[in-house]
Amino acid sequence: MLVALLSITATASANDLVRDRRAISQSWELLRTAKYGRATTERAAFLVRGADGGLELVPWKYGAETLRATYRGTIPEGTVAIVHTHPNATPYPSRGDAELARRIGLPVYVLTRQVVSFTDGSKTEVVARGDWNRSR
Repeated sequence: MLVALLSITATASANDLVRDRRAISQSWELLRTAKYGRATTERAAFLVRGADGGLELVPWKYGAETLRATYRGTIPEGTVAIVHTHPNATPYPSRGDAELARRIGLPVYVLTRQVVSFTDGSKTEVVARGDWNRSR
């Protein structure tokens, strides 16, 4: 749940996260903190596009909430998407994820060990399947 929101104009396309080596590495680290999808607590971050055009994850403060992550504060400038983990058994965006994407106008990525999926609020896509961490 997001409480404060900046005016955001840039967004991510479905494949942006899995095309950027640094974002892949940081996404894998976020997934590691969620026990590679074996935890029922979720971890989340903003996907931010820097001045150089590269992507970087800005992690949210961890709240140890079961099956959710909550952010209170200002969304970082340059944010193009939200990235968060799910347990491996639920590799696709939830109805709440799609509603959030529609409401704030930012796509939402879901990370699990074997799947990276994406919703813009109207459609869901699988953007990577299998060993999506090519940076290892």
